[in-house]
Amino acid sequence: MTGIILIGMPGVGKTFIGKNLAKTLGYDYIDIDDEMISFQNKSLIEIIKDIGEEGFLVLEEKIILNLKDLDNKIISTGGSAVYSKKAMNFLKNKGKIIMLDASLETIKKRLDNRETRGIIGIKNKKIEQLYEERQKLYQKYSDVIVNTDNFNPKKILKEIIALIRE
Repeated sequence: MTGIILIGMPGVGKTFIGKNLAKTLGYDYIDIDDEMISFQNKSLIEIIKDIGEEGFLVLEEKIILNLKDLDNKIISTGGSAVYSKKAMNFLKNKGKIIMLDASLETIKKRLDNRETRGIIGIKNKKIEQLYEERQKLYQKYSDVIVNTDNFNPKKILKEIIALIRE
């Protein structure tokens, strides 16, 4: 089976759902944020401070484009991956893209650590602006959308598994 790629705003549960989905399906799990941290040996916020937001986006794209065989893998992208058309088209050709979605209110509640989390654009824009801007991109690239407002991991995993088997 091809890869399963999770996209969505920070706080929708990409990492948690991705790890559990991989475990349930017996797939390998790759978190793009973790790959960046490992590659740079720095936190996301330190990477942004060192190379700036544009540099961060270039690095994120490079790491995505360097992914090899995505069969039987779950990929959790960073929330900003959708800013790279090249990376998203690459992922679209390698697997099924699932948008994990949540309302703005839910995202605000879950992101109580916005300043220290390493979110691209948060310094220059309010979370409402980022949400509106990114939602359009997530919807554009997704094959399916799964809501995570009422965070019920078992239900979400069951829904995703049903959707990828269609």
